[in-house]
Amino acid sequence: MRVLADGAWGFAATSRVEAVAAARAAERAIGIAKANAKLVARRIELARVSPYNATWSTDLHVDPFQVPLGERIDLLFSIWRDASAVPEVKHGDGAVELLGEWRLFASTEGSRVEQSITRLAPSFGVTAIDVAKGDFVTRRHEIAPRQAGWEYVTGSTFRTGEGLPLKRIAWVDRGVVASFAYSRYWAAKQGKQPTGKHASFLLRGGTAARTEDLLTGIKRGLLVTRFWYTRWLEPRAMSITGLTRDGVFLIEDGRVTAPVNNFRFNDSPANVLANCDAMTAATIRVPDSDVWRVPAIRTHDFNMASVSAAV
Repeated sequence: MRVLADGAWGFAATSRVEAVAAARAAERAIGIAKANAKLVARRIELARVSPYNATWSTDLHVDPFQVPLGERIDLLFSIWRDASAVPEVKHGDGAVELLGEWRLFASTEGSRVEQSITRLAPSFGVTAIDVAKGDFVTRRHEIAPRQAGWEYVTGSTFRTGEGLPLKRIAWVDRGVVASFAYSRYWAAKQGKQPTGKHASFLLRGGTAARTEDLLTGIKRGLLVTRFWYTRWLEPRAMSITGLTRDGVFLIEDGRVTAPVNNFRFNDSPANVLANCDAMTAATIRVPDSDVWRVPAIRTHDFNMASVSAAV
């Protein structure tokens, strides 16, 4: 409650939407205004304006509060059904938070303005567990909260990337590009089916039992344990730059002989895979925003561009 009394402002509020509570809040606001009036140097006078009468509401097609509870629950369970089809996925949670807010502004000068605001915040998460290794990974997918209707949930990436069901796709098969990713927009332009936005990838096909087995036959080379700070140099050529980290070792006559300094590299993943002649059968998870599982690989003619002071 905001009042103007004796040329000063007074404010008061109540959490009870009742006539009696409103009257008490008004009385408190008037008392505060009169107390403030004793301190103001100049009385406040409102400019004369015409009264306004208007209504406004969130632009939406489907009111989420009118969507049956069962339908909302089914949506969350459908995500779990797809996620739990992966054997390693053992836990999942999801929610669609709804906020409905009604506001009314009314003044003694005759203005009356109403607002109806609807906000949504969809999110879910899944946890995959590797029982043999005692390892687990949790990934969350949260859609930015916004004022919208239920169509914001059903038409967003809440279900999957671009709101599409995902399936396993072989992107590269035996060194040949087998599939391309198509967004809804580009699929319509090219007359293709959209693939959705995948966030989990697996590179496999090797036979080596251990990483050490890849060292056999190397006269002189480098063992790199990690690349980081990778950035695109030329996307059209798939050229990437980055740094080595967490250990680089010299290989001589099939054995690790000494640690060496870090390097900056400039190369293309396509060239790296084209020059790959062996990799391990086992894969490990790469820390990233997406989920990647990759083997250790042996490649040649890799371009270490310069020495780096990185540690």
